[in-house]
Amino acid sequence: MKKLILLTGMLSFLIVMVWAKVPGPDFSGTWALDKAKSEGIPRQMSEGDISWVISVNGKTLKKEVKGGMIPQTENYNLDGAEVAEDAPLGQFTAKAKRTAKVMGEMLELKSVLTGEFNGNAFTATTTQHLELADGGKTLKVHQTRESTRGNQESKLVFTKK
Repeated sequence: MKKLILLTGMLSFLIVMVWAKVPGPDFSGTWALDKAKSEGIPRQMSEGDISWVISVNGKTLKKEVKGGMIPQTENYNLDGAEVAEDAPLGQFTAKAKRTAKVMGEMLELKSVLTGEFNGNAFTATTTQHLELADGGKTLKVHQTRESTRGNQESKLVFTKK
């Protein structure tokens, strides 16, 4: 009976430990955009050197976009809970609602920006699917963006610095 109780306790502990761990690969690092290998690069990423600095802290992910027209910071909860924050976009600020979803070895980041520019309301939805390749040395991102300016699809390739 004691062995059964001990075994049940150990099994419960293991289940809790597996459940508490955030699943999926770790995308942390500094990633440089390889423009030669990328397709459909968005206009705001077309000038200068672009890098993403991704850090994972527990169940949160922070992505800092450096270079380009509008450097920015995006925050996500890896448990799927929505993050609402201001998103500076040059001369004005939009409202952002961001979610992350772990999908096996892939991570989906979704950002919905809403705001007003020159008296016109806008909504822009960006969905990014991130996956690691080449033993974690390459970050591949399939990105779709839907806005009042139309839809855009990009395939971005980043290399780890």
